[in-house]
Amino acid sequence: MDEAFILVAAGSDTVGNTCYVGTFYALKYPSIRQKLKEELEEAWVDKDRPMSYTALEKLPYLTAFIKEALRVSLGVMHPLPRVVGPSTTKIGGLKIPPGTVVAMSVKFLHTNPDVFPDPYTFNPDRWLAQDTSELLLDLAPFSKGPRIWYTEVPFHRRYSFQYFL
Repeated sequence: MDEAFILVAAGSDTVGNTCYVGTFYALKYPSIRQKLKEELEEAWVDKDRPMSYTALEKLPYLTAFIKEALRVSLGVMHPLPRVVGPSTTKIGGLKIPPGTVVAMSVKFLHTNPDVFPDPYTFNPDRWLAQDTSELLLDLAPFSKGPRIWYTEVPFHRRYSFQYFL
């Protein structure tokens, strides 16, 4: 029963918050809203039928918008503990012995100005750069590693934003 509650609470709260944050910024910035609208109108051929997830996955600005909403919404705020493996490791220049519990909030990843310039600005365009590999390394809305949230598949594959835009 406990695990079922966790799945329902975690799955609905984080997704709901991300949708709220995305909607807020789409409404706050007319330029963002206009780009989303234009991209969806061009790709959405038959307005009487929902767009397929395959078609939605191919929309670059919608994908960038969703990634930025995931980055800014911070689904899990508290530090996520991890245990250092069987050998000494370096974190931030410090030697950490095996078995030590370490933790860091995703907020520090998502607001790192070395990776996300102007990190407190909602900017989907940052995800349209030629190489976003460094951004993706620091995007962890559902955690990373062996404790990754099981639903971390492309967000827009599961949820079509067409109903709230």
